[in-house]
Amino acid sequence: MQDEDFLRERLEARRIRAGRRGLTTICILLVALALGTALWYFFLHIRSPQYALEAIQDAIEDRDSETFAKYVDLVSVGGGLYDDLTADAFSGDKSLSPRTREMFTNYYLLIRPQVIEGLTAAAKRYAKTGAWENPGGIVLGRQLGFDFDLLLDKSLLATTTPLSIDSIDRDGTTGTASVLVREETTGITYTLIVGLEQAAEGHWQVISIRNYRSYLDAARPVYRRDTKAYLASTQALVNQYNTKLAALHDRFAAITTGGGTLSPAQREELTRLIRLRIIPLLKERQQQLSLVDVPAGAALVRKLRVTSTEKSVAAWEAFMEGLQSDDPAAFDRAETLHKQALDAELRIEEVKKSAT
Repeated sequence: MQDEDFLRERLEARRIRAGRRGLTTICILLVALALGTALWYFFLHIRSPQYALEAIQDAIEDRDSETFAKYVDLVSVGGGLYDDLTADAFSGDKSLSPRTREMFTNYYLLIRPQVIEGLTAAAKRYAKTGAWENPGGIVLGRQLGFDFDLLLDKSLLATTTPLSIDSIDRDGTTGTASVLVREETTGITYTLIVGLEQAAEGHWQVISIRNYRSYLDAARPVYRRDTKAYLASTQALVNQYNTKLAALHDRFAAITTGGGTLSPAQREELTRLIRLRIIPLLKERQQQLSLVDVPAGAALVRKLRVTSTEKSVAAWEAFMEGLQSDDPAAFDRAETLHKQALDAELRIEEVKKSAT
């Protein structure tokens, strides 16, 4: 009996030791697995093109501009985009002589650093806010004799949505990724070839979009077709209202003929002309334009026309305020708004030219 109890105790002790050894083995395996996963993550995955592309997407979703700038070489990418966009501008203008084309080429090279700086700032702002906007500074307005806002519109950056990463090829410290995107205005899907390079710190960066020009070439015909069709369908309406507005402007000039200080009667007549005829006619023109169907690719022209009307109306209202109060600040505001309206009209003309 004692022998049986002793044997049973020995077997139980052996079972417990075996269980402990098994548990220890499992713990060791789990620690090794965790350590291996950590080593793979921190020394391999985090230093891979795949991780860089995922980090870019996460940075945009998290509004993290610093991480975005870490994994995108904004100067290199911006330089490539600028070169492709300016080449695209040339291709759309068949009227340029060889000498004029050379002059524009030299000019674009001259302002290239400043525009790339603007693109870099715009990209960082996009990563932070989710919107592609003019960052201000040197590219605000036409300080460079160059329309940065129109460049952004033509870049299709604001209307391009990444859909999936189809493949990644790595060759040493360089690589490429095939990224499927959709251009939202036209609905075109396209595979962009993204160039990547490993930085000195070990992480990977996007350095180029190798077929960006081809992407523009695929989408631009739709924009040109839609813009041309929309302009043709609204030309008669625009001409009709422009003729009426020109007559009112002639009346405005006639009232102010002679210069010098305006009399109270002149101020009153100008105020009535602006409030009762010019502003209502501008609003009526925009209302009539809003009834015309706008093809997807012509949305920019419609937006610019709305901007032109809004700025013009605001300019005339500020001018009326100046007439009534004789406040120089009101006249200055009217002049600024008028220039903004003219700028929108100038951009419309540039879009028209590129659509022909």
